Amino acid sequence: MPAAGLTVLLAGTAMAQTEDVLRKAEEQFGEAVTKQDYAALEKILADDMIYTHSNGVVDDKAKFIASLKDGTRKYESIQIHEMTVRPFGNTAAVAAKVTMVIAARGETAPREMRYLRFWANKRGQWQLVGHQSVTLPQ
Repeated sequence: MPAAGLTVLLAGTAMAQTEDVLRKAEEQFGEAVTKQDYAALEKILADDMIYTHSNGVVDDKAKFIASLKDGTRKYESIQIHEMTVRPFGNTAAVAAKVTMVIAARGETAPREMRYLRFWANKRGQWQLVGHQSVTLPQ
């Protein structure tokens, strides 16, 4: 195999491995949020994260975790239906369609949503750095 062909093959393999790692990171985030695993969230969320909820509220890491701890927001379940992962070196975009059951402000209801998340590989660990979601019409 010519060197150029081997380079393309290795790059494709590395990209597929990165996609697998990010899919797993998305699952770990969902588990940590629904189980209120704050130690896991401390590792998964970047210190400089920007998390924009579907209602326009923007949280940083501290506010996001605090809203889970004080019960302002509780993620009861997250079911991913579709996911697209696009790595770009040490960053990646993840788009997904999900069903979330969220308890917020006294209401609990399933919501069909789409989100776009941005991940960055910081010192060998993928961390969530940005999130924007929208609730789909019923």
